[in-house]
Amino acid sequence: AELNLLPYVLLRPFSRFMPDASSQVAEAMRRNDFGMLVEIGMLMVKSGEVGDAVMLLQQACVVKPGHEDMVVHLMLAELATDTTERIKHANRYTELRPDDPYGWLQLGNFCNHADDIEAALEAYSRGTAADPSEYRLVTSCCRMLSKLDREDEAFEIACAGVASGALHDSWQLPPHLVRGLSAHAWRDDVQEWRVARVLEANFDMIRAEVMATIENGSLLQEGTEDTEGLLRSGRWTELNLIFQGVTQSPNSTLCPKTVALIEREIPEAASMVRGAVKLSVLTPGTVVRPHHGPSNTRMRVHLGIRIPAGAYIRAGDPSEPSNVRQWQEGRVLCFDDSFRHEVWHQGSEPRIILIVDVWHPEMDHRSRLNACDGEHQRQVYLARCGSGKDTMGWD
Repeated sequence: AELNLLPYVLLRPFSRFMPDASSQVAEAMRRNDFGMLVEIGMLMVKSGEVGDAVMLLQQACVVKPGHEDMVVHLMLAELATDTTERIKHANRYTELRPDDPYGWLQLGNFCNHADDIEAALEAYSRGTAADPSEYRLVTSCCRMLSKLDREDEAFEIACAGVASGALHDSWQLPPHLVRGLSAHAWRDDVQEWRVARVLEANFDMIRAEVMATIENGSLLQEGTEDTEGLLRSGRWTELNLIFQGVTQSPNSTLCPKTVALIEREIPEAASMVRGAVKLSVLTPGTVVRPHHGPSNTRMRVHLGIRIPAGAYIRAGDPSEPSNVRQWQEGRVLCFDDSFRHEVWHQGSEPRIILIVDVWHPEMDHRSRLNACDGEHQRQVYLARCGSGKDTMGWD
């Protein structure tokens, strides 16, 4: 939810551009003139000198504390490194432009980053009032309400989001939403997909590699615990083999045949720059609270490796009994993890699965490329896509 600031910069009435940037900065600081500080600060933004730009624009605010230059406040909210400073300028921007939903979105993001959930909720709510059709504000409101255990209010906001056209489904709340893609919590058509055929056909090999990491202790030793605060009880450990399209070393050496198989035969997984390929271990007594994945562009495939009794997953409307599923060893299940989902384990032995994220099956090459977040993801995707085209004819 970042703003593109370049148009704001280019609209500034620059009267000159001196090639000696350091002289411009020094002269602006010497004169201590608001107009010059702002003008040279904007030039520094345009030329990519972010440090000098922030210094000059902050000094402009010192020279003229009560100024109403919205772009200056917007720039400092975006470019300053201190969270408190960013919140201060984002607040000032929303005072000057209360009708701009993106200003409220940025303020909410900064407050959320500072763990001020109530302030974040207030900002997202104000933004939603300014533009009820902006899905990022609606989903962010719901996310904050869920953190505050106000689930009924979150559901009301989500339903209003569906009515306004911001959302596809009241249980689907990703921070990144591509419109027009089919929205189903469970993808029972996964059996028609290549990922299911390849994983199930190679289950014996995959299981042997995964269980070896359990027996020698490397999975639990090298894996990471819950990093998002989703655990209500128990222990949940994951080990990334491929993350955002990049093979993870040395983790990948723990399951080299599995990684090679996915890179060679499942390009829609290897190129999934908004997801991962990873092992997941859930100990008995673990409860993972309801949450939503980051994007509706990815479908989350689970291959059961060791599945004891008592382990469950639910995705979508929690009042629908058919949305509760159990894993099966050697079989895949698939859900759209941008939908509300949760996991609990009432059994007596660890539950172990392989998670393989793939692109939404309705996305073509251009839509996948457009869904990449930044140039790095685009380059990773293109490299993986080229390899998949060569080996599997994937396109």
